[in-house]
Amino acid sequence: MTLPSYKININRQKYNLYRNPNQEPKTREQKILRYINLSMRGIEIAPYHNPLAPKAKGYNCLTLDVFDFDRLKENAKNDPNVKDKIDLIEPVDIVTSATELDIAIERRGELGTFDYIISSHNFEHLPNPIRFLLACGRTLKPGGILSMAIPNKRFTFDYARSLSRFIDVFRAFHENHIKPDLWTLFDFNASFAENVPTTPQHPGTPKYANQVTDAFSDLKKRLASDAPQDYMDAHVWVFTPESFTSIMLDCMILGLIPLSLVQIEEAGFEFYAHFKNTNNIPKEDITKLESLRKPRAAITANS
Repeated sequence: MTLPSYKININRQKYNLYRNPNQEPKTREQKILRYINLSMRGIEIAPYHNPLAPKAKGYNCLTLDVFDFDRLKENAKNDPNVKDKIDLIEPVDIVTSATELDIAIERRGELGTFDYIISSHNFEHLPNPIRFLLACGRTLKPGGILSMAIPNKRFTFDYARSLSRFIDVFRAFHENHIKPDLWTLFDFNASFAENVPTTPQHPGTPKYANQVTDAFSDLKKRLASDAPQDYMDAHVWVFTPESFTSIMLDCMILGLIPLSLVQIEEAGFEFYAHFKNTNNIPKEDITKLESLRKPRAAITANS
């Protein structure tokens, strides 16, 4: 899915990593990095042991994480699924949360100097996505690229959860959410699904993985407690490619983000979203986007 008015206007020969500039990327890595090459300078958000743009492959890419390198290695040692991948953990250059990326970059005196930001399966965890997109706008050069891989709820454990709405995303921004709230944590745990479809041709036999009574008991305990709530990770947001596109269109039309969504590509259990740092969208393009938005009611409802 490509938004007609907002194709990225770049020279494919200059920005393509592949030998044949006319060849479409085929692998996951190639698709996420389709607008990125080794000569560009960027930031990767929390890649842990699976970086898309590792320095070892020649990328001029800083790594951001909420934990420093030593803490990540210690976490990996205690995780049986990761302990054999410690050598793959990318050194951390910037220790901060993704939503405060711009603050950390401002301290370095490097606002507006980066060619790209990449993020794989982080966006859905962020308590305040609009704040993150604003931070990316301040960090990127004009015309800089944000490329993200985001889970598609149809083929993940979010299968049974309701889709996130624009107003929920805006409320999180307006109220400056800094962690998942208790209602989201309950929904994430109570609605966590297993045996979900893996492709449209393999529908699976979806069922809830957890007992709702356990999730509700945990919710009541937390509501009754006066103690500060620890940060609990969860998928705060639930998207399909169609619903994500609709939310981002609304954000663009309303001038809430400085980025333009230029391409969405569905890829099984995830989809790839590419943005361009355009700052302010011209009024005439807002009118075009409003026209593009109108028929999306049916598309979003059926997603």
